[in-house]
Amino acid sequence: YHCPTPTRVGTLASIQIQKVFTSCNAVHSFALATNGTAYAWGRNESKQLGLTADAGGDAKNVYKPTELDLPAPLRMAACGKSHSVF
Repeated sequence: YHCPTPTRVGTLASIQIQKVFTSCNAVHSFALATNGTAYAWGRNESKQLGLTADAGGDAKNVYKPTELDLPAPLRMAACGKSHSVF
């Protein structure tokens, strides 16, 4: 869960990632694949990942990148300590 150095995310190894969104103060991240699919993982105590309950949205921590079900394609994201802005 906590990696002090940049580390390849194994579950995304076969997916072409276009952008990764994170912040120094945040302990969660988002990745945008070239096909428009968005993934979220990390701390979720304030539901900052935007996941539905079916996708693990009630979990305090999400250890694997999980596909987001968004009403529109993700273009940008900003991560804060306990919030996210899409």
